[in-house]
Amino acid sequence: MRFSIMRDVPAVVSSDGEELKVPGNPGRVLRLLLLARGHAVTKNDLALELGGIRPTSVESVVSRLRTAIRDTDRTIVVSTDVEGRGGYKIEPADIDVDAFLLEAVANDSVVTGAVSFETTENAFGQMADCLMDTWRTWHANPAPEVTKFAFAEQVYHDFAYMYDRLGRAVAYSLLRRWLLRGRPRDLTDAITFLNKLMIRDQTDDEIWALLMRAEGSQPSWQRGVPALFARLEKTCDEVPDELRVLHRRIFARDEAVLLLPSEASLVDIGPAESTPSVGVSESDRGNLVDLAQLVGLSSNGALRLRNSRVEPRECIEQTVQRLWFHGIFASKWVADPPICNQFETLLDRLDGDDDAEVHFLLLDPNCESFRRFQSITQTTESPQSFTWLRALSKRHRSFKVRLYDMLPTFRIIVIDDSLVTVAPYLNVPQEWLRENGWESPHIVLAPMAPFPLAKSFELMFRENWRRARRLEQG
Repeated sequence: MRFSIMRDVPAVVSSDGEELKVPGNPGRVLRLLLLARGHAVTKNDLALELGGIRPTSVESVVSRLRTAIRDTDRTIVVSTDVEGRGGYKIEPADIDVDAFLLEAVANDSVVTGAVSFETTENAFGQMADCLMDTWRTWHANPAPEVTKFAFAEQVYHDFAYMYDRLGRAVAYSLLRRWLLRGRPRDLTDAITFLNKLMIRDQTDDEIWALLMRAEGSQPSWQRGVPALFARLEKTCDEVPDELRVLHRRIFARDEAVLLLPSEASLVDIGPAESTPSVGVSESDRGNLVDLAQLVGLSSNGALRLRNSRVEPRECIEQTVQRLWFHGIFASKWVADPPICNQFETLLDRLDGDDDAEVHFLLLDPNCESFRRFQSITQTTESPQSFTWLRALSKRHRSFKVRLYDMLPTFRIIVIDDSLVTVAPYLNVPQEWLRENGWESPHIVLAPMAPFPLAKSFELMFRENWRRARRLEQG
């Protein structure tokens, strides 16, 4: 049997792959018996743990537990503790528990020895995906936060510490991988993950420092670093002097604090690339630059310097956990077989992550807006992509498609918490063939700007998604 207790409601996966959830008191007993690791837990102690019920009533709870997990091979056995008191136990030899697998990884000497990405070997960078996959299996502490058992209380604190240590090891491994390979996505992955750690603990100065150094190492650092520092100032009552000094060193382009692969050279795209220069005074240009930084406005040039045109292949390669696409028919996702295979490989990986989601929001081919769209744009494009998308949504729980009924205005892509792009759809006949879909200019928006325009487009996607109808699976 495989047990999953790093979640709010524990579950067991049967031999035929069926997941059986165990809520309530039976689930609490299951946690305790597993965490006792082969030691008996007495009926009297279980009775106190379950709110002071009678010890004889514990037998009924255990019976319900056995029924819930289909315990035909007597995984839960009657036993006695060292003092001869009657109770129950689960022998650890023949079971597989997700918490114990995470524990083994978190206590591995390679992980416990990872105190900094700068002092680890390059081989550690190659472990990033494995460590990330293990870290993602955590959805809740496997031990109850409030308990009468001293061993369970200790386990709660031990696992909280191990989860924190594993999270740092993932961050160090991602950063080491970036220094080792120098691929832009490696740095994006590291920034996305550091932001996830920051959400859990916004008082961790080390994570702030790592995030600031990572943002400062991007070609778009002149937008990312001020936005991040503004976020830091809002979060902290007083920004530590060490972080203020680090901020100044990043702006001075001190290579000692930047995270640059050995073959890399500094690339500075400058703020003026995303602002008009003809017929604009220096004062107005400065105001436009300030406005761009406030709302998080980047440029297509920044994407080119990051080796990404935000086409399907780049979207797939950059996605860690979340990919939203708001378009017309998603034709470019299905036209090229290698892209189809790459996309399905991504979905295979995300299916194992309960928090992962790939949402496609497309124009309903059976609505009046679709007919207006064809008339206005003078196009007869056929939405044949829906056949493949429908089959894909059947096979993958992480992938969902919904259909909207309105003229398309923007193409929106959201990748994790790190990237939002928008491109206008010009619903004008003479312009349609020249500037449509993927060929439209891409506006890159930084989600962490002081007043992020990116959040407005995320909200637009959420609202359109809420009102859209599901693609029938047929």
